[in-house]
Amino acid sequence: MRKLAIIGLIFNALLLIVAIYLQFVVAENAAVAESIIFSNHEESWYNSQEHISALEEMNLKTDLGIAVLFAGILGLLLSIIPAIKKNNIAWIGVVFSIVSFLIGAIHGTHMFS
Repeated sequence: MRKLAIIGLIFNALLLIVAIYLQFVVAENAAVAESIIFSNHEESWYNSQEHISALEEMNLKTDLGIAVLFAGILGLLLSIIPAIKKNNIAWIGVVFSIVSFLIGAIHGTHMFS
């Protein structure tokens, strides 16, 4: 169980880094892209490359959020089993996975928009 706890902790630590990147980089870029999309209303702008890249930036936030959400569930399963077996290091992985899951739920679903 100790090996599973260490694997879960490493997986959840990496997942938490991705979730923090989603929160502070991707979500901010998506907010800027959304403001660009709603500020331009010319007909020729809707077929431009800038419009398409802004839409892709907004979609990246949702796609990465869904990936973090499901990986958070997987990380929780990896860490909760050793945590129940009284391995204390696994509880850190459980906390990391719950935080990652919540960040993924915030950005992957439109729960808070």
